[in-house]
Amino acid sequence: MWTQAFLLLICAGAAGAAALLALVAAAKGDERRFRRAALTTATIAIGYAVLVAGAAVLAPERALARGEEKYICELDCHLAYSVVDVRRVDDSLIVRLNVRFDAQTIGSQRERDLPLNPGLRTVRLVGHGGVRYPPISLGDLQRTLQPGQSYQTDLIFDVDAGATGLILYIADADRSKMVLVGSDNGPLRRPIGFQL
Repeated sequence: MWTQAFLLLICAGAAGAAALLALVAAAKGDERRFRRAALTTATIAIGYAVLVAGAAVLAPERALARGEEKYICELDCHLAYSVVDVRRVDDSLIVRLNVRFDAQTIGSQRERDLPLNPGLRTVRLVGHGGVRYPPISLGDLQRTLQPGQSYQTDLIFDVDAGATGLILYIADADRSKMVLVGSDNGPLRRPIGFQL
């Protein structure tokens, strides 16, 4: 995610510098330089927005099978989530989730033995026809992890006995990441879920 954050900073810096040049040119009454700088500002801003939206539109919507992993970026490393078991107890659906700190994804600037305090997550369970089922318990999704460490936790939902087409969505709750290329939170991004 550092690469995407760096790209955002470069584009924002270039657009900001061009906007500043446009202001200076306008103050001096230099219409030709003002137009050129304003056009450069707009081109950078629109180009970056198209890049973010394009990456989101091209990302496929997927429902992962049991055991397949979904990665959530923590800026300088990744956590991998997978469904390992699903069982029903009365009107409750219990989803056992495995959470793993993938040590292979640690960025070069992060200390290799530094523990991770995961960011907040949004969790939703959606059935056929878009019916949403409320969580009763979201387990322990905020547990601190060492690189390479994993644990399992139970997510519990109140689900009708006849519910079909259940898909579990887990995503990063940090909405500020929506402006990064390839982010799960990006506008127009189709979600990746777990087929239950």
